Amino acid sequence: MGFSVLNHSISIIFIPGLLLIFYNKGFFKSNRINIFLLFIIFFVVSLSPLIFLLLMKSGPVLVFKTLYSDTIYHFKTYFSLKKSLKEIFLYPIYLFYQFPGIGFLLGVMGISNFHKCNKRIFFGFLSIFVLDILFSSAYFFQRQFALLLPSYLMFSVFIGFGFKYLMDYLRGIFYKKNYSKISYYLISIILIFFPLILYYSFPTINKYLNLNIIKIRELSYRNNIRYFFIPDKSKEYGALNYSKEVFEEVEPNSIILVDFNPGMALLYYQKTYKKREDVEIAVMIDTFIHRYKNPEKEIQKFIEKNIDKRPIYLGDRWEEYYFLNHLKRFYKLKNVSSLVKIERK
Repeated sequence: MGFSVLNHSISIIFIPGLLLIFYNKGFFKSNRINIFLLFIIFFVVSLSPLIFLLLMKSGPVLVFKTLYSDTIYHFKTYFSLKKSLKEIFLYPIYLFYQFPGIGFLLGVMGISNFHKCNKRIFFGFLSIFVLDILFSSAYFFQRQFALLLPSYLMFSVFIGFGFKYLMDYLRGIFYKKNYSKISYYLISIILIFFPLILYYSFPTINKYLNLNIIKIRELSYRNNIRYFFIPDKSKEYGALNYSKEVFEEVEPNSIILVDFNPGMALLYYQKTYKKREDVEIAVMIDTFIHRYKNPEKEIQKFIEKNIDKRPIYLGDRWEEYYFLNHLKRFYKLKNVSSLVKIERK
């Protein structure tokens, strides 16, 4: 966790929950303080590699200023009460997607009954669960889903308690041990294998029934059904192929104006493989969309500033973000691979 605190500010909101989990009335008289001290030691140890490198390079003031300025910037730029409330409302759907079927029901059952075992620990886990949802729902949309991972981990703990409660309940019904053992193994099998069966069968079911239930932006390098439902990502080379194709097509010393999703793929490929370092990846579309009332005009300003200096491309053709219908009134738009080249008429 020490490493994660420096990796992202969200880790700070877990502190109240962790204190509730560790602390009790006999804290200083029990071996619990030893466990807490071990936690502090491991926290510092995991913190030290990253903080040591950063301190050597930039100094303490700049390090801590930089660490949390990004979070503040994101909230100032992207925070929307309407968006936050919408995402909180949609969270049960995200949760069901992660834990379909009996897992979801056991998690709800666990939340309802966990407090009967230990209220203090229950509220510790619940605070991490709730605070993570609130923080992530208010954050930058494309990064929100990765930030929700701690809430999913907490829910998996609730599933464990729900499973325990259900087993205790079934033991009270089935007096014969064999029946309780059978129910234990049966529910365990369903809990483990039902999500896998559902995920792997859904692309075929979707194609056969033409459900069209995923209302998510289609990226040029991503099949949404396979990407969001097949757990095995070992054959997902779409982002790699997209990046290779883009850097093979763009002219020397170009600028690619792009949004977060394709932009991160291009930046990762460029920096990791040291390819086409002459090309500037300007990940600015999201800022234009969320910070300004007329983002299409901001995109046009950016183009005007650079079009006579360097070749300029748009990273995608998504109208909602790139306003191609607006731009084609002023420029010549030419499709180049997955990009759109901007030229003067």
